[in-house]
Amino acid sequence: DNSLADSNVDTILHISSNAVGKTNKVSKESGIEVGAERKRSSLSMEPTEGDKLNISYSKEGASCYSDVVFTISASSRAQCKEICLWSDPDIESSQDFDPIRNGFKVRAICKKDVLFLDYKCMDGNDLKYVFPMANGFDNSKIILHEPAEIWGYEDKLAANAYVPQIKVKDVQYRRADEIGRGAFGIVYRGKWLGTDVAIKEIKGRNVKLLQGSIKREVQIHSRIRHPNIVQLMATAVEKNTMIIVSEYIDGPNMDDLLFSGEHIEFNIPNDRKPYITKQLCQAISYMHENNIIHQDIKPANILIAKNTMVTKICDMGVSKLIKRHTTLHAGSSAIAGTPSYMAPECLIQQTKASTMSDMWSLGITLIELYTEHDAWGLDKDESTHEGSLADDNQEDDLHQLNNLMVAQKMPCSLETLITEGCYGHSFVGLLSRCVDYCPDNRPSALECIDILGAN
Repeated sequence: DNSLADSNVDTILHISSNAVGKTNKVSKESGIEVGAERKRSSLSMEPTEGDKLNISYSKEGASCYSDVVFTISASSRAQCKEICLWSDPDIESSQDFDPIRNGFKVRAICKKDVLFLDYKCMDGNDLKYVFPMANGFDNSKIILHEPAEIWGYEDKLAANAYVPQIKVKDVQYRRADEIGRGAFGIVYRGKWLGTDVAIKEIKGRNVKLLQGSIKREVQIHSRIRHPNIVQLMATAVEKNTMIIVSEYIDGPNMDDLLFSGEHIEFNIPNDRKPYITKQLCQAISYMHENNIIHQDIKPANILIAKNTMVTKICDMGVSKLIKRHTTLHAGSSAIAGTPSYMAPECLIQQTKASTMSDMWSLGITLIELYTEHDAWGLDKDESTHEGSLADDNQEDDLHQLNNLMVAQKMPCSLETLITEGCYGHSFVGLLSRCVDYCPDNRPSALECIDILGAN
């Protein structure tokens, strides 16, 4: 989105323009590319030096006096605005000028000698957007997103956010396109308004049971827009059926990647785990800054896109809002979360969740990400939710977990990380702080980002 142009912060790249398979000659006098019969070639831009993100633009136009079609190039938003002022002087009164809304398209994005996006000639001589650094690039400050992953980030929508109520018939999906299932419903890949989406279908008595949770999730999502948090797009309720429409992430959840015995299309290379860690910390930092506690951070609630390793936190249904140090409950007195990821003060002492209990859950999750083993050495078949422990075969694990926490034992997988010494002392120390039994000793998500950036 061009509102983030010329910035040093992490940037969302949302390109919606159609590729144009033609280019032009260059007029030396004006710097404007012109040509009636344009040959197909590349429109690559040479990266410029500097610490800022450089975005170049182009805009097509037609002559009033001939059939000549020309392309105007600009190297900044300011230049785009100056070009538009030639034909529309009133545009000067606009404070937030957006080149995309005024007919420009992004031509290239680079930083120093690194080219992140290019508009170039591909197979068949068609000009297309490509992401040269999407595969195999290091821990850059840029997180690349496919256009389909970005929904709801327009300024006007974010300022007046809401979750649309639609009809069940408005979404299209097939039973054969199941991509997951949980205790309350089945998730399918489908379409809504022509967009690929994830559709969770809940039927029967579970609809009434979950209405409070869904209402809470809608309330949460009306306040958040972040590229590392899965966006709730719409809901529908008709008779005994509830539909929850979310953005579709083309990839599995972290739990399946780490622990599933089934064949997964890709794994997580060790050198990409810091990249994933940073994204998780960014999402959690954003939630906490907006007075939102997730309460159920765990690998099963983390989705990873297989092409870009973009990582997103999902399932905000048990989250809660904090206002002036008080908690807004949704009417349930049950402890929210999954026991083996819950902070000891919540599981044993049954205190209210806090940002620091989220940091404990993040710490346990990261220990499992880096060791690829259960943090506590327990059975991974843990499907309980919101504190329910109905399955008898989980009672022993819960009892064992309770004893470990009462004795303030370190998760056994963290001990393995310390013993093996595969990761730096500062990073292992950070994980140890996340799972400190004293909540006040745990780092904030923002502090984690600072420490990760220093390593």
